[in-house]
Amino acid sequence: MNIIKRAKAPTPKFFKVLRNIGLALAAIGGTILAAPVRLPVGVTTVGGYLAVAGGIASAVSQLTTGEEVSADISGTSAYQEGLRPFAKLGAGSAQPDTVSEDDSG
Repeated sequence: MNIIKRAKAPTPKFFKVLRNIGLALAAIGGTILAAPVRLPVGVTTVGGYLAVAGGIASAVSQLTTGEEVSADISGTSAYQEGLRPFAKLGAGSAQPDTVSEDDSG
């Protein structure tokens, strides 16, 4: 799914709320940065952080869809695999190598 289709796809309700909160934070940060009066450095720094964080939260929330689009190398999605992302590791493959007392020198 390319970026245009992803942006036009329906957004889940939670991410719509998060997007609106991000827009509000960005607006507050922009208002602080564009204030016609001289503000303390700490306040303008916080305003810049609010604007950036709000913009990022809004962008990520807008591009989030309710569809399952992740796929592994073989082309099967995690949904088709029963949402078992580590099923292909096999038994014991995630275990660290251990040294027995006989192997230590």
